Amino acid sequence: MAEDSMPQAFALKMLLEKDRHQVRVVENGREALSAVATDRPDLIISDIDMPELDGYGMCHALKSQPETRSIPVILLTTLSDPEHILQGLGSKADYYLTKPYDPQFLLDRVQAALLHQAARPVSDLEGGFVVNLAGRSHRVQAEPQQILSLLLSTYENAIQQYRVLVRTQQELNIRNQQLREQSAKLQASEKTSGLCWKTWRTGWSSWIGTSASSFSIPPHAPCSAKPSHCRSKPRLPWP
Repeated sequence: MAEDSMPQAFALKMLLEKDRHQVRVVENGREALSAVATDRPDLIISDIDMPELDGYGMCHALKSQPETRSIPVILLTTLSDPEHILQGLGSKADYYLTKPYDPQFLLDRVQAALLHQAARPVSDLEGGFVVNLAGRSHRVQAEPQQILSLLLSTYENAIQQYRVLVRTQQELNIRNQQLREQSAKLQASEKTSGLCWKTWRTGWSSWIGTSASSFSIPPHAPCSAKPSHCRSKPRLPWP
């Protein structure tokens, strides 16, 4: 695996090892070529944007050598421009996955690449063909089967990303509905609390008025009697 981001490399390494794969990690395309020369892997997973030698250059170097051209290469990228798909075809990459990827989808792609490796014939396409995109010409030299595999993997990746977006939208809709329900409950609670407070104040004012009338004291009027003359005092309802 070639990945210059150590957190991403560690997460992917843990995922693959959990699926019972042996993984070796390097930080760029040049180190990947050196590692392949000493210990040939069954599969290469590579980021595209790396220092010294990017994923396209590494893949093109591998596919240009008879000894290593049969090694399947999965390119990982955060990019989705059609021009990058053509660059993947030009480098003769086998599969394309967009970050962030679904872990199970990546494991399925790894398993499919390993199964198809032995049955896939190796040939060399001379000349290739030219594709025009956004006013630029791109020469593609790749086997028909490799072209089909890369385009199908790109399509599957787009479908997977769409499913993730749909699932995320559904989760957001559920969250929004829950927030609306909580807001309605809070408003109802505040309304009930205000009504209870208003009722309590009205009842308390009525009680004070009734108590004052029983002692022939106008409501809210101060008592003119001296403290020494008040032998009995009305008990208020609080301590």
